[in-house]
Amino acid sequence: MIKKTKKPQKATDPEMMENGILLRYKGKEFVGITVLEASKR
Repeated sequence: MIKKTKKPQKATDPEMMENGILLRYKGKEFVGITVLEASKR
């Protein structure tokens, strides 16, 4: 599952959380979130 806050943008600084969630940033601006294996949660 992917949730974006604006039009698709290339993240420059993604941060992987231990629980399989990828926070996507472009510089210091939050641009989206990816939940890995969302259908299994």
